[in-house]
Amino acid sequence: MKKIMIMGLGDVLQGDLGAGCAVLEKMAETASGEDIEYAYLALDSKYATGYILGADLAIITGALDLSGVPGTLHVWNQKIFDQHVQWMAKSFPIIGGLAWALSRARMWEQFPGRMVYLWIDPHATEGYGLSDLMNKAVIRAVWQIHREIWKVRLDGAGKPAPRSLTA
Repeated sequence: MKKIMIMGLGDVLQGDLGAGCAVLEKMAETASGEDIEYAYLALDSKYATGYILGADLAIITGALDLSGVPGTLHVWNQKIFDQHVQWMAKSFPIIGGLAWALSRARMWEQFPGRMVYLWIDPHATEGYGLSDLMNKAVIRAVWQIHREIWKVRLDGAGKPAPRSLTA
């Protein structure tokens, strides 16, 4: 069975910056299976290492002000994340901890088979609860996660079994 790890980042007491938690809550309502695990890392992303070790798919989601239109969903693969991690780590302390955690997983040769990063540009960063723009973006993020889960679950499905050369 494939292991799917979904992690949320952010602070629920800072308005839209709590989107990572909201995505996890919606996912828990709509996706189930023994292969799916959830972790809300809040602002302490350095613990991501323990969650992603050996995963077939790891998804990390949260709100980051990437200077886009509020509510914009950015879907990144590992290559895109690696291209931006240096400036992101300087701009967002939570990403610095995440980069450290990911480097440990690489060092232990237990990096996930596939990494997906879902960032949402926030609108309001004060108060409790998400803005309407962010609630809509959370739903788009949930649909994107469902697509990623199906890709992993269907990987290899329908392919013929390898034929033996002796048969």
